[in-house]
Amino acid sequence: MWNEKGGGKLVKGSVHAVEGNLVCLNEDDGSVTLVEASPDGFKQLGQFVLEPQSENRNPKGKVWTHPVVIGGKLYLRDQENIACYDLKG
Repeated sequence: MWNEKGGGKLVKGSVHAVEGNLVCLNEDDGSVTLVEASPDGFKQLGQFVLEPQSENRNPKGKVWTHPVVIGGKLYLRDQENIACYDLKG
């Protein structure tokens, strides 16, 4: 539905749909963006960077986890680390 052009670079990663929104994980830097799932256009609702990130990953490696939401909690993994964020808080 979205086709927006601009000066930004192409972002690749994983996406998880939850309660009318999309949780998007950028595989390059581990940034997580919450986006409203709407055909009206891109509307960012929030963003943060996954912390901690693995020191064991190859410097050219990516964050290839898939966001998972269970019981109102967002789980993200990077190599030997796993993080949990309370979405209901």
